[in-house]
Amino acid sequence: MCKCVRSCIAVLRRVGELADLADDLMAQRAAERIGETADVLIDEVLADGVYLGRAAHQAPEVDGSTEVRSAVTPAPGDILRVTVSGSDGVDLQAEAAGPVTAEPVCTAGAR
Repeated sequence: MCKCVRSCIAVLRRVGELADLADDLMAQRAAERIGETADVLIDEVLADGVYLGRAAHQAPEVDGSTEVRSAVTPAPGDILRVTVSGSDGVDLQAEAAGPVTAEPVCTAGAR
């Protein structure tokens, strides 16, 4: 095996190690959010009472998403106040904690 092939294999192995580390860190951060309150923009209806959306820290197609269980029936585009109840990797599970709101509520503490 030539030197450049060995180098490529080493680089690919290291990329895989770093990707695994990033996944672990993102999953840890998601788990740390359990118990927090967030506002979630609803993207779609998954089933009766179950909706998929994104909190402010979740960019589309890049970060995880939030699965929300709610007795309120939101439409895509609505924002629900939720309490994070679990995580699965980078994805969050949450329970609706309040009614659909007209605008996001700042949870960073700065106003």
